[in-house]
Amino acid sequence: MVQKLKFSLNAYAYARVSAMSAKLLKAAEYRMLLKMKIAEIARFLEESEYKKEVDMYAIEYEGVSLVERAVSQNLANTFRKILRMSDETMQIILNNYLKKWDIENIKTIIRAKQSDMKNNQIIDLLVPAGCLDKNRFTGLLIENEPEQILIKSGIIDMKYFKEALDVLKHTGNMFYLENQLDKYYYDQLILLSEKIPSGGAGFKNLILTEIDLLNIKNLFDFKKTGQKNIEKYIFYSGLKLNRALLNEMIAAGNLDELSAIVKKSAYKKIVSDAQNNYSKDSFLIGIEMESEKLRLRKAKDMSQLSPISVNKILSYMLRKEIERKNLIKIIKSKQIDLAEDIIKKQIIAG
Repeated sequence: MVQKLKFSLNAYAYARVSAMSAKLLKAAEYRMLLKMKIAEIARFLEESEYKKEVDMYAIEYEGVSLVERAVSQNLANTFRKILRMSDETMQIILNNYLKKWDIENIKTIIRAKQSDMKNNQIIDLLVPAGCLDKNRFTGLLIENEPEQILIKSGIIDMKYFKEALDVLKHTGNMFYLENQLDKYYYDQLILLSEKIPSGGAGFKNLILTEIDLLNIKNLFDFKKTGQKNIEKYIFYSGLKLNRALLNEMIAAGNLDELSAIVKKSAYKKIVSDAQNNYSKDSFLIGIEMESEKLRLRKAKDMSQLSPISVNKILSYMLRKEIERKNLIKIIKSKQIDLAEDIIKKQIIAG
């Protein structure tokens, strides 16, 4: 029998997170940002919850670099604040959830090392919003071999990665290692979710939904690129895509066939909306955007399940992640003079 985690009521933490949720950017503010120049966006953020981080980075950076670093650091600072005000059990859950940022940073370091990028360039690409801080990542940058980077991170059980490291060593292909890191992350979260009392059911639902969405994204990417041996990259542990349906998707001959199969599933709205709202050339972007919208809806649903639970805090954290993505998309789109109506389609507000 799995021993359940025990929560203590921390009304202060839930009240603080509710107050922080109220300060997330609204749709009207995004519409306003879309009409601003990059320097105006930086000033807008300096007058908001991002002031501390904008002021800190303004000494050395400006424009897109300033905004990108400020919003990423703000995300990290916000999550650390939530961890500080959480009880021990909540910290266990949040730290495990936030390891996805550590995993992404580890992937970034290995990719950059494979490309002979300099350490001072790599450190600027990292988002220290997980368990490992920048000092820890600075230590990882000393290493050049992927295996040593994984070992030194201290968050990876190496017995699961021998095959993926061999593939990388002999082919130079990072994708299998990245895929296995994702699988490892979600497997650990699923194990953790079994220990959460019934009040945290939304957490498990969110994790399993994310697995489904990752499978859908990867399958569409595979069909576009003609990837072989797809089944080795698929996670058969999601919420609503069972093995039979996933195998049917794997066997699809092209994007149209895959779209038709996904439309038979619980995720048909993702494909339908991507087809209706995006051109054929940007269909895969549409899949990604509609998947993010579903994640946002899940976050809101989680928040409603119980106003005083892990669901409320995770809901806010997910919405904060989406806010960071929105701001970075806006400034990077401004940098290349993308039309406002195109940028608008990539913003997820709510």
